[in-house]
Formats: sequence, C-alpha cells, structure tokens
Amino acid sequence: MVTVRPARAEEGELLGELGFAAWADGMISTAGGPEVDRAHVRAHFVAFCTSGYDTILVAENDGRPVGWGSREDRDNYISDLWVLPHAQGQGIGRILLEALEDEIVKAGYSTAELETAAVNAGGIRFYQREGYSLVWRKLKFSRGLDREVEKVRLVKQVAPAQEQALRSGA
Repeated sequence: MVTVRPARAEEGELLGELGFAAWADGMISTAGGPEVDRAHVRAHFVAFCTSGYDTILVAENDGRPVGWGSREDRDNYISDLWVLPHAQGQGIGRILLEALEDEIVKAGYSTAELETAAVNAGGIRFYQREGYSLVWRKLKFSRGLDREVEKVRLVKQVAPAQEQALRSGA
C-alpha cells in the first residue's frame, strides 16, 4: 500500500539518490545526453533533499520510499516529482501529485504549476492526463544540469477561483 508523508531530515541522501535514479533512467538520454556531468547532477539532488527536506513529500510502498515530490518555495509551483523506475506505472506519481495539489489548495492557491523538459514526452502526457495544460515552451537555465534546457510549463486549476477569493479574504 502506498502512503505519503513528509520527508525527514536524515533521509536527504537517500531521497537525493532516489531522485537521481529516476532522473537518470528517464531524462539523461533525452534532456542531458552523455556529456552531462552525472556527479554534478547527483550532488545537486542530494544537496536539495538534504537542505530542502521540509518541502518534500515522500511516497512509500510497504515502508520503503519509492518517490518524492516537492514545492520548493511552498507556493503553487511543484518543483519536483520523482518515482523510482521500477515503481513507475503503479499510480505512485498520481498519488504524489494529488498530495502536492492538496497542499497547494490548503495554502490558498487555485492553480498548480510545474515544468518539465520539453523532450519528456511521457511526463507531459502524464501531466496532461491529470488535467494540466501546456502554457509555454522555452529555453530555461537548469541548475542541476548547469546549462539551458528546453522546458515546458503546465498549469492546472486545482480549486475554484471563488474558493481562492474566500481564502484570501477578498
């Protein structure tokens, strides 16, 4: 059974390695290519998970982390969503995405936003199946890859606009 919980401080390295494994499986061949400095990307994942663990939700299956997602700035932007390759296709990404969207609504936002590499066709299809719409495609600097990458931004209405107005006191 899959459960979602907040990350713990001592899990930073483990979650960083999990995120890197998911990225390496799906993205290195498309967004990174063989010239990507894998050690730099791995270190970026571990550093983020170690310092930003309090923004991360972890998906566990039978007590073992199999994915995680983050709202790095605690706003309506989902900065990360990673699921281990062997656990993909089991609904874990959807469960994490819904948990992150619930946090966004509770924080008073009516839309959720995220970005992915433009070449990540599978990820884009997943997000569109989950109700996200493509709003732009452009080059954007990636800190993890240390270069510009073609990205797409997707947006989804997660709460009615009038609910947002009520939450903000308007």
